[in-house]
Amino acid sequence: MGKRSPSARWIPPGQMVEIKGHVIPGGMVYVGQGLKSSHMVHQTDPCLINPNLNVSSRPYYEEYGLSYHPTYSRITPQHRGAYLKWLAEGRRDRSVPIGYVCLFFYGLERRVLTDYPALSSKDDVDIAAELAQIVTEVEGLFKTYGYTSSFGNYASKFLSMCRILQDPESLADLEPSWERKGWELPLEFKVVLGRKVAAGQPISLDWLWNWYIHSDRVQLKTAASRCETEFRTLLKAQYQQQYGEGMVIKPNKRKLEVRYYPVSSGFSTGVTVDVRNMPDVTCLSSPLNRLQALINQCVDVLDPYSRWLGRYGDKSDPKPKLALLPLELIEAVEDKGSRDYIRFLRCWLLKVLGTEKRVVVNGKQLLMLWDAAMESPDRHEKVTKGESTLLIQGLEKLGFGIEPDVRFGGRPLRGDSAVVLFALGDSIGAVPARSSESSEHY
Repeated sequence: MGKRSPSARWIPPGQMVEIKGHVIPGGMVYVGQGLKSSHMVHQTDPCLINPNLNVSSRPYYEEYGLSYHPTYSRITPQHRGAYLKWLAEGRRDRSVPIGYVCLFFYGLERRVLTDYPALSSKDDVDIAAELAQIVTEVEGLFKTYGYTSSFGNYASKFLSMCRILQDPESLADLEPSWERKGWELPLEFKVVLGRKVAAGQPISLDWLWNWYIHSDRVQLKTAASRCETEFRTLLKAQYQQQYGEGMVIKPNKRKLEVRYYPVSSGFSTGVTVDVRNMPDVTCLSSPLNRLQALINQCVDVLDPYSRWLGRYGDKSDPKPKLALLPLELIEAVEDKGSRDYIRFLRCWLLKVLGTEKRVVVNGKQLLMLWDAAMESPDRHEKVTKGESTLLIQGLEKLGFGIEPDVRFGGRPLRGDSAVVLFALGDSIGAVPARSSESSEHY
């Protein structure tokens, strides 16, 4: 099994081994007197537990004296005692130095990268079953020790590589995330994208976004984060409108090379994982450029609402949402208060207009419907130019217009004036461009 002497053996998952009085129940370690490094024949593999070496009965749990890349044969007897005790107690004690976790991790790397390719059917090893057990173990280690950035990064990449080796077909069940995890796209996600492109399958927005946020092309303005829920909803709607089930990408000539760089010093170079002649789509720029164009459109649409939030904060006020959000988002507004207000205002407008094309309404009544504060005796019966603009934009989203229109030279609305209310008909949603003066409210 790999490049190792007959005196060293791999203890399979679930099997027990006793070393210097420490009973290790979970296996997954190499035990013996000789085990050459996978790529450095004159060096003992750092993961090998030599039962002949001294082990102190007084374990030392401090990091002092433990190198960044420890080797079992070179650490002190006190450190060996602590390491064996950690193994015997289940490998989940968060208080131990991370070097012990890495030392155990080295053995898992060796088993997967060195032993598995050398095994044959005569070795009577169910590689698939054992690999699944190793994946489960590393997931447990990641959950316990992933808080350290170094080990978390090591374990994440190793799990990606193992999942590729396990069963490429099972990767279809992976769920892409909208949150960035690490600095580069995980290996298994590169494989899934390559498989989808090679098969001519459409790339959903979730997959394309996951690729985008792990690339060096990310350009997200403030509105994308400040109005995150609205941004995602709008982007999904725009993407579906333009690409249906998803963007179809033509396979490129560059092939995907999945290369894993072991943490163990027993390896001197990276190891290439076979992914069956798959295109490396992550080197393409066109799909991300097209997505960026959609992102920019959505951000530009949300920018007025974003700036309003930046100035006034989110006070759950439905009026700015109605006035500043696009029609797609008004229909999908989530909070009940905003929905109820929008529904009430629309019903009132329909009732007042009735079957007429236009009617004259009292300015104060309209202002009070728009702003309950108008009922306060301290509130003057008029609004600013910016507030008038918000009201008119909100009415337009509901399919109505009023005159005078402050955006076209009309005066701001007053409670003692009459207002002409009319239906916009086919021009619903056609909002005239705002001047810099009419944008002052946000």
